[in-house]
Amino acid sequence: MFKNTKPLSLVEQKQLSKSIEAYQQGVMIYLLVKSGFEVRVKRLDKSAKKTIQNYPIVSLKNCKTEEIIPFQQKVEEEASFARNREEKEQPSDQIQRHYERNKVTIACNRTIEFVEQLGFTIEQRGTRSTKYTVKLKKFSQVIGNGIKIRKEDIFTIGGSVMKYIKDTFGKNEENTVGVDLLNSLIIPKVNIDDIKQETEDDTITHNEKLINYEEHKEKESVAESQEINKENKSFNKCEIVDEFDLGIDIPNEFIIKEKKDLTSEITGSIVHSYDPIFSFYTPNDINSKWAKK
Repeated sequence: MFKNTKPLSLVEQKQLSKSIEAYQQGVMIYLLVKSGFEVRVKRLDKSAKKTIQNYPIVSLKNCKTEEIIPFQQKVEEEASFARNREEKEQPSDQIQRHYERNKVTIACNRTIEFVEQLGFTIEQRGTRSTKYTVKLKKFSQVIGNGIKIRKEDIFTIGGSVMKYIKDTFGKNEENTVGVDLLNSLIIPKVNIDDIKQETEDDTITHNEKLINYEEHKEKESVAESQEINKENKSFNKCEIVDEFDLGIDIPNEFIIKEKKDLTSEITGSIVHSYDPIFSFYTPNDINSKWAKK
């Protein structure tokens, strides 16, 4: 286990924070694809060497119903709502920067909420409050549909997904992430009844190691993960059970039609899920200071 020998500098903390957003988004994209969705993402204008980049989601496609959700459009509408309120209530020269930041945060938050509607329970962890921008949701664990993703798995899975996306862009400005992603990842099967949580110091140090994300370190991470799970019989993709057994109560406003089956031709698994309606993406997550005015 790694030990934290020195605190992170302010620059390293910012780099780590941006990387964590990307790791989280990678996990969410993995779960969406696993649940029968195709995720269309957009290439960024600039590349970064010291952080893992978070590629904006353009749209989500339900592979069973062929319905396409204009994710990016909804995110921009909500960010514009926040910008308009800020221009009216607290005009400043930072509004555009806040708008760009809000687009990233809202996209992350809405992706988490969307995945929760598919039957996954996401254990959120505390984050610092924000004054001028939407507060980012962060999580430490995901459970549901026969899958359990622990703290350390977030970095392994999320990093692998983001690297896959980066490598498959080619010269295209946009890229569709589908079932080919599942075939390219080696995700260890986790014994849900025998999970040990890492300490906060272990997690911080693990994250610090992952800031300088390089090819050989990724291979070491995969090898380490396989060693930890050497008693497991399968090192293939996480399995999805046929039925949800978490007793999640889905509010009526999030249900557009009857419960549907999403069948994955690759794994042969069946996922029972709900289709969130477009109004799911509303400006109801803007910080409470706006709602009170």
